[in-house]
Amino acid sequence: MDEHGCGIASCLSLLQGRYSSGLIASTFSYGRLTIPWGVSPLTDHLLSSQAFDIVHDGASVLRSDKVRWLAEWPEALQLLRVCLVGAEKDRNCCRCEKCIRTILSFRAWGIPKPECFEFDASNRQIIGLKYFHEPLFYGYAAIIKAARQNGQTGSWIRAVQISMGINRLRQVVKSLLARVNQGAAKHNKHSPPLRE
Repeated sequence: MDEHGCGIASCLSLLQGRYSSGLIASTFSYGRLTIPWGVSPLTDHLLSSQAFDIVHDGASVLRSDKVRWLAEWPEALQLLRVCLVGAEKDRNCCRCEKCIRTILSFRAWGIPKPECFEFDASNRQIIGLKYFHEPLFYGYAAIIKAARQNGQTGSWIRAVQISMGINRLRQVVKSLLARVNQGAAKHNKHSPPLRE
């Protein structure tokens, strides 16, 4: 995820014969720039050339606010594609982490599931999500915050909290295993070879 901004900029640059600039959508608002990620309003403009400007767009608002504005755009609700893993690239799989996170973002505002998502997210799917990147924990916390601010209720909010707890535990276990493996590797490096 650290390099996707460069990939987007290189694809946008292919269009410089017809356009003078390309937009890279923000992942985080200005208040969360301390999280290292593949796009940033601090560096995306450095991917520009003399013939084509790269512009980082949308860091002044939170993802949840973007979802609220999308709800006012019927074409977006029909055509929005967020899925990165589904086999069919012209639709959202409605099962991957990003699809479910986006569905929940709409839910936090009390907006019915958009047409671009064929299926809704179940509590079982929410609890079963697997993620390790810190920005995703921030994203789910923002969904819970938006839901509370908008008076949303339902078992899905508790499912998000459970999912976050499980994934925090996975993160701790993964970190501990990495330390154990690192210690074992150091021990084996400094130990004399065993004699038969």
